[in-house]
Amino acid sequence: VEGASGQQFLAYMQEMVFDPLDMTNTVADYNDSIIPHRARPYMTTPQGVVNAPYVDNSYKWAGGGFLSTPSDMVRFGMGHIGGGFLSDETLETLWMSQRTNDGEETGYGIGWSVEIDRDGRRVVSHGGGSIGGTTFLLLFPDDGVVVSIVGNARAPMSPGLAWTLAEPFLAPASAADPEASAPSLAGSWECSMERRGEEVAAAQVALGGEPGDYWGRISIDDDDFQIAFQSGSGSQTRLIAVNGGGGILNIWLSPVESGAEGSWIGSGTTGGDFACSRQ
Repeated sequence: VEGASGQQFLAYMQEMVFDPLDMTNTVADYNDSIIPHRARPYMTTPQGVVNAPYVDNSYKWAGGGFLSTPSDMVRFGMGHIGGGFLSDETLETLWMSQRTNDGEETGYGIGWSVEIDRDGRRVVSHGGGSIGGTTFLLLFPDDGVVVSIVGNARAPMSPGLAWTLAEPFLAPASAADPEASAPSLAGSWECSMERRGEEVAAAQVALGGEPGDYWGRISIDDDDFQIAFQSGSGSQTRLIAVNGGGGILNIWLSPVESGAEGSWIGSGTTGGDFACSRQ
């Protein structure tokens, strides 16, 4: 950025991003400066919640290291989908899923996670975390909806909460075929996950409840994820789960003759296919 603009990076961000988008509460995180209204960072430990240790986040510029508010983050998101800030061509580049050498989509563009939800909506999002802070930003570009969640602790931040907040503002999904209503997935499942034809993990899924009201857990290689959110219509069900360290699973389930199948997208992974059989 400095090489292309001839400006110091933070000055460029202020002039070209924060000022145009009216992000008046977004500043660089200088630990040696007095910054009005800066929240105290916390972290969770086996002994409970404690003060977060000193960290110099300036090393993250330009990948992070800023202080902001949920309102400013919504302004940032609306700047992307409201038109006029970035060109359509730029957004298309940012929001186009990258591909592996063998052509498999990764579900990640340039700085954004990208997907199409069960109702055919484009969804763009990203989570973030540092010592003493956790965030999630969710965009529905075609509906003009942006949700931002910001917490001053290093703790699980479920995207399911963001989806729940967004739902009342989204255009109604087309009515599902009543003959394609989702069967109950309650019970225990044994799953294997493959990526590019190679098994990479085994999972146990335990679900209670009925469609629209699932709860339970997913265990992958002894790592437990609590089901935090469920939605779906027709023959598919979407499950979101988080573990104690903030890891996220985003799973679609749809019935097949011998069980259920879908895709798994998790924090830091490129995704994969899995097949499950009821136990």
